[in-house]
Formats: sequence, C-alpha cells, structure tokens
Amino acid sequence: FVNTFAFELAPGDYRAKLVVRDARSKKFGQFVFNFQTQSFPEEQLSVSDIQLANKISRSEAECEFDKNSYRVLPNPATAYTINMPVLYYYLEVYNLRFDPAQAGAYQVSFRVNDLSGQTVREFPAKTKKKPGSSAVVAGGYNIVTLPAGTYQLLVQITDRETGQSVTAQKMFRLVKPGKRPLAQQNVSDRTNQPDISEYAAKTEEEMDLEFKRAIYLETDAEKKVYHSLNADGKRIFLTRFWKRHNPFPDRPPHFFKHEYFQRVEYANINFSTRQKKGWETDRGRVLLTYGVPDEVDRHYMDIDKKPYEIWYIHGLEGGVMFVFADLNGFGDFELLHSTYSHELNQPGWERLVNRTRSGGFDFQNEP
Repeated sequence: FVNTFAFELAPGDYRAKLVVRDARSKKFGQFVFNFQTQSFPEEQLSVSDIQLANKISRSEAECEFDKNSYRVLPNPATAYTINMPVLYYYLEVYNLRFDPAQAGAYQVSFRVNDLSGQTVREFPAKTKKKPGSSAVVAGGYNIVTLPAGTYQLLVQITDRETGQSVTAQKMFRLVKPGKRPLAQQNVSDRTNQPDISEYAAKTEEEMDLEFKRAIYLETDAEKKVYHSLNADGKRIFLTRFWKRHNPFPDRPPHFFKHEYFQRVEYANINFSTRQKKGWETDRGRVLLTYGVPDEVDRHYMDIDKKPYEIWYIHGLEGGVMFVFADLNGFGDFELLHSTYSHELNQPGWERLVNRTRSGGFDFQNEP
C-alpha cells in the first residue's frame, strides 16, 4: 500500500523513522532517513523538490494525495516499467515576479541525463502564463523507449520577466523484464556462434581487464572457465558473458555493458584512493552490484565523528541502507553496516565512527 503524511517543519535538517507494524503477526519493519527542509527567500526564484508519481490527475473529491487540485499518487521507489511507462512529475515554483496588470510568463524545460551526465532525452520547452507569484508544474512523459537503467530528470524553470532560472533534479529508474529462462530459449539461441567482432581488435590484456572489472557479475564457474581459455576463446566467452548477464532481452547486450562500465567510470572518478581504483572499493562494489542509490546522506564535517555516508536504495527488499565510513582517514570508505539481508549487518555501527579524545575510535561492546 501507499500512504502519505504531512508535517509543518521549520527550515533545517531532520532525521525521520517510519515504523510499519502488522497488527496480526506483530512483525514490523522500519525505515530511517535524513532530509532537509528549505527556506525560500522572497527575492529569489525557487522551486520545490520533484515528486515522482505513478499517476497524476485532477482531483474531484478531497483525499490525502491531493495537492493544489491535483491527485498525486506517489512512486516512492522512483521505478518505472514497460507496464507503467509514464514518468509523472509534480513540483511547485515560488517567487515568480507577478504583476496583475500585465500578462507574464515562465518557461519550463525538461531533459533526462544518464549517469555520466549525458543528455539522452530532451523534451520541448513549454511557456506558461503566470497564475500568480507561485505555480504548479505537473505532467508526465512516456519513457518506455529509453534503455533500462538509472537516469536523472532535470526540470528548469525560467522567469521570462526577470531572466532568473532555477533547476530541480530527481533520480529515477527504468526497469525492463529479465531474460528468458534457458529452457524457454530457442535451440538456435544456444548453438549459433556469437558475433565476436566487438573483440576482434582487442588484446588479451584488454579483455582480461574487462573481465576483471566485471567481477561483481561473475560466478566462480565463469572465472574458472575464462582463465582456462586462449585469446580467441576469451573473445567468444566475453560476447556470451554479456549476453547471458543482460537483464534486458529487448535490448542488445552492449547497452547493459555500457551502463555497467559507466558505473565503473563513475566509481573510479569519485571513489578511488591511493591504494584502490574506485570500482574495487566497498562503495564501488555496492554501486556496481545494486545500482545507484536513491539518496545519499553525507556526514564529512561532524566534529565528534569520522567521515561517513549513508546510501538508501528503495528498490531492494522494500528499502535498505548502506553505511560507509572513512575509518583510517585515507578516503577509503568501508562498508560498516547494511539493512540488506545479503550484506554486513552491525546495528552498533555508530560507535565505530565515534572519535575518542586521543583521536582513535570507540569500540565499546554493545550493552
């Protein structure tokens, strides 16, 4: 089910905990997250966060999902599929310069970027009449033709009278069905020799590096087979490897491979240390294994704590968190705790990032 709650809060930083309990079984789950409420100075064009939705329509009878005459059914997972391909968005614009005596206008432009910041889809800009000093921007775009992956929606608002512009952004994912089980594939799919032209000019060293970076996809059996092959065998193996691990059967395997190595590049730029490439770090592993986090809560300047950050991924097990910390001061953020069932779980992780007076760490036992 989906529900929504409203609170009136002063501008500032907050931490919230949501607990859901089954009244019959007494089982419960909880989700802890940090968020910030903004202030909107009157002289400055401002915009709210973007709320992504499963559907937006004009409201007829009042309910908890209504905002300014729109019914906004939230999409908290920020994930879309071929069965739910319309990216619905809702945001509010504040502090437009408005003069009731003359018509004024503002412009709204939309674009979608991939993880590298490259624009993959741009929609025609819309010019709208100002209804007052504030306005609502709501609508939707069909994104089903995009390759499956993680993207960023950017909405730019420009006041035509002042020339001021402001941009809001929001990450979202497009998920498409996984490949068919082997038993459902045609015999020809399994017996035809693959097209290895992509690897024809690659050296064995280049192929070995590619396979090494794909470590988070590989099984032990695949590693054993790969390292037993000569160069020609590796060309065939890698071609089949990306086809086998491609979760998007309606797209060629190189689309998935391209997205994976975009994440590798991002990890190398942002997570590398003197000792490790970014993709070899804990943050790199989580990024390549589970995808881009929906939210990142960074704590780099806390006086009494070592630098740490918390990643939130809403699409895993109903929402999970990963906690990374730079315990040694060398920029290598280690995974300390996760609520994901397949990862390290240390509920007392906060004690590991506490500084002691001597500059060390407080490793007190749990009470």
